[in-house]
Amino acid sequence: MRNTIFIEAALAAVLMTGPALSQELDGCWTRAYDKDHLRGQPGQVVEKIMFGAFPGSDGKTATADLVVVAANQGHAARAGLGGQKLVQYLFCQADKTAGAGWRCASECDSGSLEITRIDDKMLEIRTDYLMVDGSETCGGALDLAEKPGQFVTYRLYRPSGPNCGWE
Repeated sequence: MRNTIFIEAALAAVLMTGPALSQELDGCWTRAYDKDHLRGQPGQVVEKIMFGAFPGSDGKTATADLVVVAANQGHAARAGLGGQKLVQYLFCQADKTAGAGWRCASECDSGSLEITRIDDKMLEIRTDYLMVDGSETCGGALDLAEKPGQFVTYRLYRPSGPNCGWE
């Protein structure tokens, strides 16, 4: 009987702290890919990326700024976007079906991303369609997915310096 109570209490604790409640979406993560990395990933369309999240008051929502500098390769180069700074504003919501409990989407059906990992040092985002642009209009100039409909993951890190490391 005592073991049953202990197991039930442990299971209840795990269920109450599921993925959506595991980590608040707050802070900044960034990454700049070096030339060797880009050479090894010729389809990658991102040279630099920054994700800055601002939590809502309810702990279940957040807003985020996603800023990228397009790589001069892959479909970014074919579109003439290499080196351009592009931005997307995202609305994020706790989602237990997402890997780390968060999903972020843009307005105007310009795509979304799933946060697959989040901790004090790292953030991984995954998308198969998310448009970014240099303007405040709907749509976008660049799809972060390297191939249409195929998932790509970006691993970002918390910077040690100010301004999210590279702004």
